[in-house]
Amino acid sequence: MISNNDKPALLQEEILFLRQRVAELEQHLSLSNTEETASHSSDLLLEAIYNQAPYVIAVANVVDKTTIQYVDVNPLCAQISGIPAEQWIGKEPKDIVAPEVAATMNKRALACIQANSTLEFEDCLTFPNGDVWTTALYTPVHDTAGHIKQIVVTGFDITERKQQELAEQQQREALIEQQSAALMELSTPLLTINEQVVVMPLIGTIDSRRAQQIMESLLSGIAVNEATVAIIDITGVLIVDTQVANALVQSAQAVQLLGSQVILTGIRPEVAQMLVGLGVDLGSVITRSTLQAGIAFAYQKVSPSVQSLSS
Repeated sequence: MISNNDKPALLQEEILFLRQRVAELEQHLSLSNTEETASHSSDLLLEAIYNQAPYVIAVANVVDKTTIQYVDVNPLCAQISGIPAEQWIGKEPKDIVAPEVAATMNKRALACIQANSTLEFEDCLTFPNGDVWTTALYTPVHDTAGHIKQIVVTGFDITERKQQELAEQQQREALIEQQSAALMELSTPLLTINEQVVVMPLIGTIDSRRAQQIMESLLSGIAVNEATVAIIDITGVLIVDTQVANALVQSAQAVQLLGSQVILTGIRPEVAQMLVGLGVDLGSVITRSTLQAGIAFAYQKVSPSVQSLSS
């Protein structure tokens, strides 16, 4: 039994205990408020980053590992695509964009799922705002069991860069084409001897493309100059094979259709022997061993009264 003398001491102990408990509760409450404030600040920061990020962010749930369903997109995604954010939410790609674009989106997401890792892709996607070039990272998000629950897509709009690269490529191709045309003209020069005679001295190697250029330049030059005789000199041609011989014969036949005559000059002994061995029939093509002899023959043909240059 507690005496009256002990009651003040016990009461004092109870008061001290209660004060300590109140202090503990106040401290716990203070920590909770601090954590809540920090958590709220963190949420605000993440929201600001999400909404103001200079890159596209899209979050999608994985649906039976066959497709994805968007749960959120940031404002830049909506801006670049021209599709309001609310039209993305709860939708699969096929419900939002054209079939070919939807197929690309699903293909990229499924590749990410199969690889179970972050993958990077560069694509040109067609949206209501037009074609958009993007470089995007597809990142899998796992649940506590380790299964892929979502795909987070973060990407940059690289349309301007790609357009610049395309323009530069087109400029390079145009320059190469111009240079190629200039080289072809130099490789198939057509010289005017007089009003009726033109000469095309050839050097180097003749392939199928150059053979076509020879014929085009020759026919064009004859038509423009109204020449009656065209001399093709092959003194500088390194190799005369069946392809070259056939190209020369075809050119001669085409010239004859215009009412003009072809004289083939510069046939070296070894070339003549090779042509015979190949069974090449030059047909009605007039041949001379040297360019000088060919020019002399041409002068005699167009103006018999003119003295031969070889005399």
